Amino acid sequence: FSKLTMMEALIHQLKTALSNTSVAVVICTTILSFVITALLFSGRNKAQEPAKKQAQEEEEPEPPRNFTFEQLKKYDGSEEDEPIYVALRGVVFDVSSAPTHYGKDGAYNLFAGHDATRNLAKMSFEEDDLNKPSTEGFSVSEIDSLDGWYTTFKEYKQYPIVGRVVEPPKPRKISREELQEMRGKQTCPEGYATAPICISVKGNVYDVSFGGVTFYMEGAAYHLFAGKDASRALAKMSFKDEDVNSTELKDLSEKELKVLDDWENTFKNRKKYPIIGFYDGRK
Repeated sequence: FSKLTMMEALIHQLKTALSNTSVAVVICTTILSFVITALLFSGRNKAQEPAKKQAQEEEEPEPPRNFTFEQLKKYDGSEEDEPIYVALRGVVFDVSSAPTHYGKDGAYNLFAGHDATRNLAKMSFEEDDLNKPSTEGFSVSEIDSLDGWYTTFKEYKQYPIVGRVVEPPKPRKISREELQEMRGKQTCPEGYATAPICISVKGNVYDVSFGGVTFYMEGAAYHLFAGKDASRALAKMSFKDEDVNSTELKDLSEKELKVLDDWENTFKNRKKYPIIGFYDGRK
C-alpha cells in the first residue's frame, strides 16, 4: 500500500469506506449538504448584487439642476415613467411619493409641473397664479400659509429637492473670454441651484446646467466642451484637442454637418437648454 500514489490511496480508502453502508450514507449526506449550502450561498450573493447596486444608486442622488418653467412642465404627472415635481419659492421638490395628491387624478395635480408659490399662499386653484414664485405683495397670513406649506414639503414630508426653477437671462453677445469662464466652477448666481455651464453650438450659447449637469459638470464625460464652442468637436464626435479647441467648420463633410444639426436639435428642442447668448468668437 505504501507504494500507491496519493490519488490511488484516496480512491482505495473511499472504496473501503463505501463497502460499509452506514459510512457511505454519512459520506453522501455530508457531500449533499455541502453542495446545497454552496448553491444557497452562491444564489444569495447573486441576489444581493442588484440590491447593493440599487442601494448605491439611492445613496448617490443626481446633483441639483436648474429648470426653466418650460422644462418643469414635463414633470406634471401625466407620464407614468416620469417623476412629479412641484416648485415652491423657486425650489423644485420631487413629490412622486404622493401620486394620489399630485398625480394625474390627484386633487393638487394642477400644481404638478409648475411653481405653486402663489397658489398655495392664497389657496388658489387659478391657473393664472401658477409660475409666479415672487412673494412680493403677499399679506402676513399668506406668507404664514406659504411658510407652512414649505415646511411641510421640506421637513414633514421630506420631499427631495432636485433643483430650482430659474428665469434665464435675456440672450446677449458673449465673447470667447466670457464663455471660458462659464464652466460650472464660477460663483453660483443667486436663485440658481448650480452655476451655469455654457457651450456654444452653431453660434448659440446654451446653458446646459438646465438639465445637463451630469453630462457636462467637472469630471463628467463631456466636461471638456464646457466653456467652449463645441461645434466642430460635436460634428466630428471627437475629443481631440485640435477639434475641441477649433471653431473651423468649412472643412466638415456633409455627414458631419448632419451630425452637428442633430446636436443642435437636441440642445434646442429635445433638452430645451435655454439660449443665453450668441457667440462672436472674439476675446
